[in-house]
Amino acid sequence: MQSILSRGVVGRISTLGLLRMGAPAQAAPASPDNGDWPRIPSAIAADADMIKVQARGYSATLAAGAQTVMAARHSWHDVKSGVDYGKMHGSHKLLTGVLKHKIGFDGFVVSDWNGIGQVPGCSDARCAQAINAGIDMVRVPEDWRAFIANTRLQVERGDIPLARIDDAVTRILRVKLGAGLFLNNAWTSRGLGADLNAVLEVPSEQPAVRVSSVQINTQQDAKRLVWTGPAKLHIWSAQKANLLAYRDAALVFDLVQERAAEAPVSLTMACGSGCAGTLNLNHVLAVLPLAKRQTLTIPLACFAAQGVDLSRVDVPFSLAADAPFTAAFANIRVVAGAARAADAIACKQFTAVAQP
Repeated sequence: MQSILSRGVVGRISTLGLLRMGAPAQAAPASPDNGDWPRIPSAIAADADMIKVQARGYSATLAAGAQTVMAARHSWHDVKSGVDYGKMHGSHKLLTGVLKHKIGFDGFVVSDWNGIGQVPGCSDARCAQAINAGIDMVRVPEDWRAFIANTRLQVERGDIPLARIDDAVTRILRVKLGAGLFLNNAWTSRGLGADLNAVLEVPSEQPAVRVSSVQINTQQDAKRLVWTGPAKLHIWSAQKANLLAYRDAALVFDLVQERAAEAPVSLTMACGSGCAGTLNLNHVLAVLPLAKRQTLTIPLACFAAQGVDLSRVDVPFSLAADAPFTAAFANIRVVAGAARAADAIACKQFTAVAQP
């Protein structure tokens, strides 16, 4: 998945105080375990050690793009202050005070498998303390129906503030939007047909472009366009998308250029009637080798600078060209964080095209 969820830490099981890594872009808080996890279920440490020493691993992990944190089953007893914070799943001090407020984590916290049931006074079917502590998504595979019903009642009674529910939902939706989970269904190529073996000529009477399916990454994953006249490859959606939810995002697509363009090639992003921004790609395409797969990463900021309202985009990709020009395109997507990548193209390399 091309998103911030795939830009996080992938690798070994490594216990770093509050941090346990093992899943892509997910960090799981745990107590310091003296290298003996998971056999030691609790930790005795001072506040300064827990926050300043044991939480050091978070900086690199969150900077790498991790947007989900899983609460562990460990407990914490602050010996210096004499406070026993108990299970991580019920610790507002760690999940909200340290992780969300002090460190500034803006993703969401997910519970361990049936982890809320370990909080004293809770069960897998109910636990207001865990929600109030900062758990945003709960995993209770057997008792989920009862958990939903009980949580609703706890909100109605005021045991769980509605603002806490709103915050949890906001965090989950923010991560899903950043992962592009609501993007793929909205932006489907239309008019090219479902037959991957077909060759489409448009318009049929006097074709300006010939479209066929070819391979760039996997079998028949790309559309090859041979321009014989002025034509446009246009991807649109009936529903506008808010791309501001994708932090430091870029429009990314794979390209194989077979015949260099001699006429202008322009890429437009649009946001409704009278709202669009167009970039001239000729300078960028001119330096690309022919017959070799390339990935172009164009920061959304380049389109915004040309007048695109990124909060309501309905045409993320509209490429116009004229003969002679032949190229194949695949995997067109918006990727959060890609504008910071080393291969992102600087906006100054594009020539702006005046809108009619």
